[in-house]
Amino acid sequence: MKLNPNISEKIRRFFLNQGMGRGVLYLAVGSIFISVLFTSLISILFGNNPGIQGYSLAVIIPAIIASTAGYITLSLYFELEQSRQEIHTLANTDDLTQIFNRRYFFELAERELERSRRNGHSLAIILFDIDDFKRVNDKNGHLAGDFVLHETCQACKVIVRPYDVFARFGGEEFIFLLPDTDEERAKAMAERLRYLISEREVTYNEMDIHKTFCIINVDVCIETNRPVFSKAYAQWRELSALRLINPATTAR
Repeated sequence: MKLNPNISEKIRRFFLNQGMGRGVLYLAVGSIFISVLFTSLISILFGNNPGIQGYSLAVIIPAIIASTAGYITLSLYFELEQSRQEIHTLANTDDLTQIFNRRYFFELAERELERSRRNGHSLAIILFDIDDFKRVNDKNGHLAGDFVLHETCQACKVIVRPYDVFARFGGEEFIFLLPDTDEERAKAMAERLRYLISEREVTYNEMDIHKTFCIINVDVCIETNRPVFSKAYAQWRELSALRLINPATTAR
């Protein structure tokens, strides 16, 4: 017999929240309770008094068996859960920048879009890229380019709220999804984002490459009505509601 998925999920979360020690303890106590209960029922049905010895065995035997079996079972279960979490993280995280990848962004964005429609809240998108990034790779090497991408993400993480979605959209392109954010707040966050990135000093192998990537394009889209998250990158650019940063004015 297969348990209802909701019940299985509740059991899984219960043991994960309790941890190994409490999980084994609960299994042992539950086994002892059931053993004593059955011993009492059998005593009532057949008129036999198990006595102190009988009840002692009803406590000791399940305590030993349940503790041992529970420890082994939960150890395997927690190892399996850890492996599952690691696989989930690897599948949804960009290896270089350690932020969400494009596929997982769309998965989360679709949920947020549905929630914003249901609640009637605004939704903001900040899409930016590093201009002339090829020049960084050509001049300083691909390892330097990877370092620039990593440092850019570190600068962005300063302003990421717990419920924001920050992902690598592709190559040197990054995207923010900001739930419950109106146009004014989105513009303010985009400006702060531009400032943090442009002011971050980046030195790789004693080479200051800060000035080679301080040209940042930022677009904001306030969207609550159209299913934009299933569209291609070109459509994202077309849906952008306003251009906040003029690349020519940000270059040094």
